[in-house]
Amino acid sequence: MRAALGVLVFAVACGPEDEQHGNGSGTGGAGSQGGAAGCVDVAFRTSDFADAKKWLPKGDVVRGGLWATATAMSFAWIAYRFYPEGTPGQFLDDTVPWLALHTLNPENGAVVSQRVEALMPEGSLSTNSVITSFAGRKDGTFAVGFDYVEGTEHPQRVALGNIDSPGLSKYLVPSASGSVAAQTFAAWDGESFALHGYGTPPQFSLKLARVNDAGEVVLPFTQYGIASNVPPPVFSHRTSTNPESGRSYSADASGSAFLSGHLRDGTPLPKTGGGNKVVKASGQSTEVANMAVVSADSDGAWLMWQQNIDAAGTLGLVVQRVDLNGDATGDAGIIPIFPVDAEDGIWRWAILSHGASATIIAASDRSFYRFEYDGKKVSSPVLFVGPGEPYSFDPRDIEVIQAHGDLWVSYLSGFDLRLLKVKSGCHYPAKHAGPEP
Repeated sequence: MRAALGVLVFAVACGPEDEQHGNGSGTGGAGSQGGAAGCVDVAFRTSDFADAKKWLPKGDVVRGGLWATATAMSFAWIAYRFYPEGTPGQFLDDTVPWLALHTLNPENGAVVSQRVEALMPEGSLSTNSVITSFAGRKDGTFAVGFDYVEGTEHPQRVALGNIDSPGLSKYLVPSASGSVAAQTFAAWDGESFALHGYGTPPQFSLKLARVNDAGEVVLPFTQYGIASNVPPPVFSHRTSTNPESGRSYSADASGSAFLSGHLRDGTPLPKTGGGNKVVKASGQSTEVANMAVVSADSDGAWLMWQQNIDAAGTLGLVVQRVDLNGDATGDAGIIPIFPVDAEDGIWRWAILSHGASATIIAASDRSFYRFEYDGKKVSSPVLFVGPGEPYSFDPRDIEVIQAHGDLWVSYLSGFDLRLLKVKSGCHYPAKHAGPEP
C-alpha cells in the first residue's frame, strides 16, 4: 500500500573551501538552502506527509534501518497511523505502526522513491504490535522483524520485500524452545537473514533464527547466548553481523563488558558455552562498564563501552579489538568523556569497523564528534554537528555505515529522525534546518 510521504532535504553550510550551491527542493514544500557540495542533511517526519493529519507527528527508529543499495542510500523507519481511519488522534496508543521506506540520491540526498507498507492486520494498535528490526541488502532485498498479539500469544514474524517493488511477503518464525519476548536486530549473514531476539526474564537468553530469500525458516529461534540488558533502554545490548564470516557478536555491559555471539549456523562463539564471556580491555580494569556497542567485520569485531579509565574513577570510552572467536587482541583505545572541554560530555555513541581500524561517532547533549582509531592511537575529535544550546538534543539509536564512498549517520532526537553525510568540510547545526513539525 502506498501513501504520499514527505522528507525535508537540505544542503548544509560547510567550510569556505567548498563550492557553495543549493541541492534543489525536497518534498512536502521544503526548499533548498545554500550549502556545500556533497553535504546532506535529511529529516524524516510524518508532519511532512501530504496526509499528515492521519499520522502521529513523530516517527520512530527501526534498528538497522540505515542501509544502502548498489545505487542509492536507503532508510527505513516507523510511522504511526491513527486508527480508526478518519478519526483524529493525539496519542501513540491511538495508532497502528507502519513501515516507511525511502531511497535517496547519495550525492545530494534528493528523494528517489518513497512509500509506506502495512505490516499489521487492521486495527492492531501499537499497544499490541511492534516493528523491531530491519536488514537490507545491496540488491534492494530486505527483511523486517515484527509481531502483534493474537489472543494471548504474540508469535514472531518476518516480512520480506524489495525497495524497488511495493508489497511484502509475511512469514511466521517459530522458536525451538521457550518463548521469544521480542526481536532485536536483523542482518544478512551471507546466506540467510539472521533474526536476533531474546527470551523472557529473569534470564534474557539471546536467540537466533535464520530465514532464506524464499521465506523458509532455516533455523527456528535457538539460544546462542545471554544478556543482562535488552532493548529498548539506552543500556541495552547491541548485535552486529558480518556477511563474509557469517558471525554475529552481541556486546553487553553491566559492571563488566560481556560478549556473546554465534557462527553462521547458530553455533555459539568459543568459550561462551551458550552464555557469554567477559572481555577485558588491554591495560584497563572493567569496573562500572556499561553501554556497550559493537561492529563486526570479516576477521572479528570492534567493541566499545564506557568505564572507569583511571584510579580516580574518571569515566571514558574503551575501544577494544576482538578476533573471530571474540577474544581481545591488540591495544585498547581510550576516549575521554569530555573530549574538548568540561562543559560538553559525550553520552551516546556508535562504532564502525574498517577491519584494522574503526570510526567512532559520539554525541553529547549539544554536539556530535567523530574519532578514528588505528589500533594504536585515537585521533583528535572532529566536530560535525553543533554545538547547540546545552541540552538541545538527546540523540539515541545512533547508526553509522560506510556507503558510496562516505560515512552516513542516522539518529533520533525529539522530532528529528535525521540522516547526515559525514565527510570533510561538512558541518551541520544541532537541529535540522527545516521548520519545526
